[in-house]
Amino acid sequence: MRVRSVLYMLTVLYLLVGCNGLKTVTFEQLYNKDLNKVSKIEIRSGSTGELKSITDKTIINKFLVKVKNVKLIPDNDQREMKGYKYRVTLYDSEGQTFEFTSTEFNGHYYQPDHDILKVIETIFNETL
Repeated sequence: MRVRSVLYMLTVLYLLVGCNGLKTVTFEQLYNKDLNKVSKIEIRSGSTGELKSITDKTIINKFLVKVKNVKLIPDNDQREMKGYKYRVTLYDSEGQTFEFTSTEFNGHYYQPDHDILKVIETIFNETL
């Protein structure tokens, strides 16, 4: 009986810690800066290590238009994860402004979003 009570308390504690106050947000809300000022995007493949740098404003705008309204739902499991399919870094004229993967934004984990992953893969594969 005592073991069952301890397990119950641990389960409740885990659920409380999992409810960390994160809310569903859009990419644009997380970025919290002017997306129009993004002047460079770097995308690194987690599989190969290949890095692609994009400075073409047309491609940058195409990317940002497609991801800015994507809803990001917090993952209940906020434990640190290793590895990524792609890591994206945004820059403006002053330097790096934001870095994310398809599941990690601002140090918090969100449920995998296939829309963002698809956009990242498309831009990565189309860029020389």
